[in-house]
Amino acid sequence: MTQSAPEELKTEMVRMYGEGMSIRAIGLATGRSYGCVHKVLEDRGVTFRSRGGNRKKTPAAAEVSGN
Repeated sequence: MTQSAPEELKTEMVRMYGEGMSIRAIGLATGRSYGCVHKVLEDRGVTFRSRGGNRKKTPAAAEVSGN
């Protein structure tokens, strides 16, 4: 499947990931599976973010934690 994805689409997937989109969101936006998107990014040498994403504290959560 990765072989049949056009180079332009692969480049777009890398750009989307670099802008902060999740692999699942990229898959939904491009009509590709999670596995396909992950493989394209891996083949392109992308450094993957850690799981869970960016967890920003809400103002209420910051007050509770004392920050």
